[in-house]
Amino acid sequence: MTRTSPALDRTTDWRTQAACQSENPDLWFPPKYADAWLPQIEMAKTICDSCPVLAQCRDFALTERLTDGIFGALTPNERYRVLRNRLPSRVRNSSSEPIPSWPRPASLQEAVDRRLQHTEDGHALLRGDDTIKFGGKAYGSRRIAFELGHKRKPQGLVRPTCEEPGCHAWQHLGDRVIRAAAAPPRVRRRVAVCGTDSGYAKHLREKTPVCDACRRAHSEADARLRRTGTSRQVAV
Repeated sequence: MTRTSPALDRTTDWRTQAACQSENPDLWFPPKYADAWLPQIEMAKTICDSCPVLAQCRDFALTERLTDGIFGALTPNERYRVLRNRLPSRVRNSSSEPIPSWPRPASLQEAVDRRLQHTEDGHALLRGDDTIKFGGKAYGSRRIAFELGHKRKPQGLVRPTCEEPGCHAWQHLGDRVIRAAAAPPRVRRRVAVCGTDSGYAKHLREKTPVCDACRRAHSEADARLRRTGTSRQVAV
């Protein structure tokens, strides 16, 4: 599986020859690498086995110590075992010597970036479930992507503002404040007050007794309509 995250971008022409280019990238990123997802894992590995750049993809994932995804027909645990087996036996059998380990993300931003798959049309799709874990805490994927990008906590629900329903690009996420700013202005209705023709209409609409001021204003408006063709008072 190829990966096009900006953090790992480099001049690797082999990616353009990968067999997975025309496939759904989610196939190579199952939610878990357990028995329940074995059919998906085996399907991804089958495509990897026929890939002309399988070796380059596998070496890339091992060099970068990628912690998620199937690369070169190997899952994360399988890649870990490959790295460990490359060590001399004295290192593998000694608890005092370091063994390869998947590096933890150094920041919450890096934890989010590792889970995002960027597309050519500017969207960012989330791999796996909608929870980002970092520092012993779990974050909602859209809310934390919004907060890191906009540098503030969201208000209300966070939804994509683009046509891609699964997008997590912070530029395409909006909360209640952003949606309100983008909404067309509402037409404010004129408040009907007593002593006006609209106040008279309000009395009739609400079936309340018509006051003298509204009755007088309605009579004057009716007389203007007969005299000038409009019930509105024209300023002189």
